Amino acid sequence: MSTPRGFLIAGTHSGVGKTSMALGLMGALRRRGHPVAPFKVGPDYIDPTYHTSVSGRQSRNLDTWLMPPSEAAGIFYRAVADLGQHGEAHRRPRGAQAPVAVVEGVMGLFDGRAGGGERCSTAEMAKLLDLPVILVVDCSHMARSAAAVVHGFSTFDPDLQVAGVILNKVAGDSHAEMVAEALAGGLPIVGVVPRRSDLQLGSRHLGLIPTVENAAIAEVLERIIDHVAEHVDIDALLGLARPVPAVTPARTEKPPTPHSRVAVARDEAFSFYYHDNLEVLEEEGADLVFFSPVAGERLPACDALYLGGGYPEVYGEALAANVGLREDLRRAAADGLRIYAECGGYLYLGGEIEYESRRFGMAGLLPTSTTLADKRLRMGYIEAVPTAANPLGKAGVELVRGHLFHYSSTAGSDAPAYHVAHKGDTIADGWTDGSIVASYVHLHFRGSRAVARWLAGDHRGGTIHD
Repeated sequence: MSTPRGFLIAGTHSGVGKTSMALGLMGALRRRGHPVAPFKVGPDYIDPTYHTSVSGRQSRNLDTWLMPPSEAAGIFYRAVADLGQHGEAHRRPRGAQAPVAVVEGVMGLFDGRAGGGERCSTAEMAKLLDLPVILVVDCSHMARSAAAVVHGFSTFDPDLQVAGVILNKVAGDSHAEMVAEALAGGLPIVGVVPRRSDLQLGSRHLGLIPTVENAAIAEVLERIIDHVAEHVDIDALLGLARPVPAVTPARTEKPPTPHSRVAVARDEAFSFYYHDNLEVLEEEGADLVFFSPVAGERLPACDALYLGGGYPEVYGEALAANVGLREDLRRAAADGLRIYAECGGYLYLGGEIEYESRRFGMAGLLPTSTTLADKRLRMGYIEAVPTAANPLGKAGVELVRGHLFHYSSTAGSDAPAYHVAHKGDTIADGWTDGSIVASYVHLHFRGSRAVARWLAGDHRGGTIHD
């Protein structure tokens, strides 16, 4: 098979259409017989589910706050190496084509954790992985000004290679000609994509509606792929892609015999899981057992429980109706079951959730209640120190780096799990009792492996980046 190649799709700012463009390109490449390795820069849970739908391969997050840069690079190179070895032969209508890594950026190209540096930005990731940047420009309400925008983005960081431009949301032929004329002699234009009102992906308060909830999304995705394939020169784009070196970082092998069973709630209400988190749990000796609270399933026999984020408020009625699971959880918690819950999982463990003027009874393990009525967003990267009662601290976890993204407000948490540093404030977040760790904090286990060790029953502990 030919050498894998890769490129990164970036935008001048949020909302330029880079997710739709990335999806269209992933799907178009796959149609042409190229095995595609998809990636998302940043902590987003939902965009990768769309990547996976159109590429047929598991999309993975790359984030230099949630994990060390070396771990982010390791995720990338391992996935590309695996793609080269296990391409989809049955989907290659033109024979074996070169694998392609497509990385979707986050926010604007240079936007990161702070205003004064590149940390956690798309530009930082492009340089870390030595990938060329294809810049998506929203041409709405612009003509010659687009040339100034492209010039600024392509020259702002001389160590970054902005290799080509896709002009998006173009109003018509005359508009396209004006913008192209302004950009003549500069970076190559590999796509001129007209705006379309029928290609919108559904969204709600935390972003796009996850694919697990959206049965009708396949038709929209096919239209997006058709549109991008028609208006982007895929051959020219591949000509700008850079070969990905054959680097295969060492991987942690799964133990031959798992030493614990970890139940994982995974369905429409609980879908926010980094795929690498599940893999790290297996590497640490966990046998994962998935179940669906929304479908009425009971708690499987297990040594620990992982409740990820998602939308328990949207599925409050179904969760409240699953009385058997709520009873199972109360008995298991009384027996000391290790329970780790993030954001939506934290909400579910409380007494009730208020959403759209309705109240739903939840598991009742915690003396908490949650409302989404105030619509106050708390978002951003954080550092968190386990409190004295947090079993992670007793297991040796000193500090974790994570991410917050929620509109809900929880009351009654008088036994916080973490002291969280966020935007100059210190927040008492979550709830813990010695065997339960529940909070709004989202973690990536490639950067917080010690948390996975505790959940899987291995108490070696460690710091954030061990």
